[in-house]
Amino acid sequence: ILASFIRHDGSNTARYGFQVPVASQVESHSILLNMGWKDQGWGNRKGKVYVVAEEENRTYDRSGQGQELCGGGRIVYASEIAPHALEQLAILIHPKKNETYHLWYVSGGGGGHSLRLSNVSVQALVFGDGSCSPPQDISTSMEHLLDDTPRHIAGYLQPVDAINLSSTCRKLHSRVPLTATPRRLILASFIRHDGSNTARYGFQVPVASQVESHSILL
Repeated sequence: ILASFIRHDGSNTARYGFQVPVASQVESHSILLNMGWKDQGWGNRKGKVYVVAEEENRTYDRSGQGQELCGGGRIVYASEIAPHALEQLAILIHPKKNETYHLWYVSGGGGGHSLRLSNVSVQALVFGDGSCSPPQDISTSMEHLLDDTPRHIAGYLQPVDAINLSSTCRKLHSRVPLTATPRRLILASFIRHDGSNTARYGFQVPVASQVESHSILL
């Protein structure tokens, strides 16, 4: 989208750069903004970049003279200080509906400071409608993961959330067949006074071996 973007405003204040193009006709999973970046190559390092979200139908101050950082938009990315030598910078954006995205920058105050961006490109990962054919080399041996995915997701959830996922619909319950067993008393009382600061063995926590357990609440 840009072969070169060079600024030497002599300011430590964030300034408006350019809008990051995001396709509005399709839903995007993510946007990868990639570029080479560096400062003037000597002296103090002050350069920075921001990616800022602006809501549609709202007015923002892009003059760089306002009281709010980056015109009052929602900052979705703030870089480290720009390097002296050219490096690659990759910024991942997860776009939301009714928002546009913009790059702001700081070149740095004082004599000779600058920010230099090169080969600025954008790549989008978009959701299709399922009507297009998959790539010919796509693996069919992994298709079982479609059935296993809800079960893997449940493994990262707290017990209550996992049960809620399982109860969402019959199809999900068939793939994540979770059932909470009744609470079972294993000890009415456990009292020890060994007079020792050393860890001592207490007892085994019973875990059912006949079925796979999502979690155990002791």
